[in-house]
Amino acid sequence: MKTYLTDWKTNQQELNADMIRVEALEPVWDLSQGWHPDIESDNSLYDPMIRRPLQLKKVDGMPRLVAMAPEGVVTGHVMMKDSNTISLIQPDQNAPILPLFARDLAGRIIYIGTTRHKQKTKEHKSHLMPFGSMHFDESKVGFNLLERTFFCPFRMVEMSTKLQGSVSGSEGLAAAVTYFAPNLYPYKLRLDTFYQDGWRIPQTERLFVTPVNEKVTADRASSELLKLWKGKPEDQTYEEFVEANEQFMEDIFQRGCTLIPTIEAYNGVNKVDDDFNHVGFWSGRAVVGLHEIVSQEESDAPQGTILKVLEPGFITAKDISPARVVVSDGMKFKSSETERFATARPKRSYPDLRLPHQRTTSKWGAIWVPTHPADFEEPVMWDWEDESSGRFVQTRGPIWDPLHYYYACTPKILDSFKRLRLRRNINLVKVPDDMLTKFHPVVEFRGFDSFNVGKKKLEIQSASLIPTSIFHQSDESCVCDVGYHPLPISFEFELDNWWFPDMAPKNRVTDIIPLNVESRLVGVIRPNIPADRFLAAVEGDIMAPWVTDPLAMSSLRADDLENYPYLNRYLKPNVTEEDMTSLVLPYLAEHDEDDYPINQLPTNLVRLMEENWPGLYQIFLGFSRRAMQVDSFRHEMFQKNFMGYIHALWEMTPIDEMFSQADEVRDPKKNLPTSAVSGSAEF
Repeated sequence: MKTYLTDWKTNQQELNADMIRVEALEPVWDLSQGWHPDIESDNSLYDPMIRRPLQLKKVDGMPRLVAMAPEGVVTGHVMMKDSNTISLIQPDQNAPILPLFARDLAGRIIYIGTTRHKQKTKEHKSHLMPFGSMHFDESKVGFNLLERTFFCPFRMVEMSTKLQGSVSGSEGLAAAVTYFAPNLYPYKLRLDTFYQDGWRIPQTERLFVTPVNEKVTADRASSELLKLWKGKPEDQTYEEFVEANEQFMEDIFQRGCTLIPTIEAYNGVNKVDDDFNHVGFWSGRAVVGLHEIVSQEESDAPQGTILKVLEPGFITAKDISPARVVVSDGMKFKSSETERFATARPKRSYPDLRLPHQRTTSKWGAIWVPTHPADFEEPVMWDWEDESSGRFVQTRGPIWDPLHYYYACTPKILDSFKRLRLRRNINLVKVPDDMLTKFHPVVEFRGFDSFNVGKKKLEIQSASLIPTSIFHQSDESCVCDVGYHPLPISFEFELDNWWFPDMAPKNRVTDIIPLNVESRLVGVIRPNIPADRFLAAVEGDIMAPWVTDPLAMSSLRADDLENYPYLNRYLKPNVTEEDMTSLVLPYLAEHDEDDYPINQLPTNLVRLMEENWPGLYQIFLGFSRRAMQVDSFRHEMFQKNFMGYIHALWEMTPIDEMFSQADEVRDPKKNLPTSAVSGSAEF
């Protein structure tokens, strides 16, 4: 069976001159123009445009939903851009909302960048990679760069050094980015990636099926598979059968019939030594709906591990025939052979899902905070969440959330971004060899991150991939325990109600916490960074109030809600309006209606679209009008109902709900904001 472990052991060659770019689309949704992956259109042809934006790239000069980076894929994510606080503080104003690549159960790398960001999965379809996926195999340019280079953007918890930027409808009023008690946020330069350790492609238990035009083609392929199995020699095992018919398996795959992996599936339990090294793996485990468990046998393998295949299974776009298997009962399974493992293994600790964990499942106990080697035995699994949001999240295993937890790999990744850029593509960074087969736990944070104003200018001049003023201050007297690192509201981009309010904890997580989980919840961090120690570490000529006003700092208190009052938004949302306005500092850059893509299409381009893709312009037109409605409504609300805007942001009120509460949804051709001053960010 192949896993990333064996793949890496057989692919340790140096990155050569041909491996300089990953050629794929890297979508960017610009919310400042109203574009949003969830906006519905009244045009029945809406789906093809969103799922296949490659069509839009074929016309030079056309405003796009998708932008190709000059050197191919560089972030590895579907990104979102906004004109709110992010436009003031982020050197890269894009935030990741979905990975471009995921692995299916057979270990294939599947490109999912142009699928729907939000899936509505049910029944058989929940076993398939979503419509619009593409098999990214060895024939694709840049295949060998995957899992050899980092796909790791950063969320920089910056601060403004002065007032700057034009606010929507403000007539020149400037804005600044600030947040309460910056000394209590020791971890400021945070990884912002769906890829574990910045490079490992998310693993799913779905399967990719090659699209075919006729159902009969896949049906014939599946019939041939079962016929071949029934005609095999009696003493031939499943493994021998698959190996002997490798070319046939590839042939039926191309015809729309995918063999359901069993022993060779990519969801087996890991073997991890005392130093967090990945030293082996068990066979794949049975998946409900893909495998029919005929019987269980006594074995030293983990429960559910497939021991024997009685009959292979297959899946097509229309049908599924589960593989019939025998699995381990798990009664003799031992986590580790070492005495240290057996005696020192602590009970699992769980994240408090009432706090923002927008990239994880909403099921209590399904994920845990990894601090011990045994915590990594269960593989990390991802999927589109069925019950609530429908978005791509981690469904089980040791939690991977570098926005809210600090991992042992973080300094390794930051160091790599300084030293290991590829010479022929400086936007990509090589993964160090010692990271490839090692797991990295959540650890305590030593020292603290501070600010150096001059550093950002130097980073920008040197074309750094992390152009930030944040730098790490080593200080062994300041140690932050293992726990949840809060983010100020201004930095929880996904929980902005104009982004994805369905990811709000109150809309996904039940308040009924299982007793075995409640007693082992990981708490919020308790940093011991005195205000004077933090201020002494800040470098540069800064006149901002968060530096000049001592009251802007804070000393550690016993109550988490006093240390991080933003957490009231999730734990006790019914705060006073005064408290709400003091904790929410919304910013919305002014815009120009002439920037709307719908107002930029020249007549000859419209004609060209109709000639090449009949009906595409009407799709684009309908979607553009809806995008204009969303954007104009947002700006009007910001200008005319500011407190309503703050309430909606605090309460994470869905856009549709705000629309329904408004007197009317304005005609996109009328009542657009008249100001034409764009926001700017100057550091």
